[in-house]
Amino acid sequence: LVGDAAAQVKPTSGGGIYAGLLCGSYCSSVAIEALQKK
Repeated sequence: LVGDAAAQVKPTSGGGIYAGLLCGSYCSSVAIEALQKK
């Protein structure tokens, strides 16, 4: 889960695009590594 689904939203502005993109990048790296090991 990333972005709004993971509650990665700034309560003061409702923003959170940076956190969502950063976590999405981490998630994709982990997924690629897991698929390569399989």
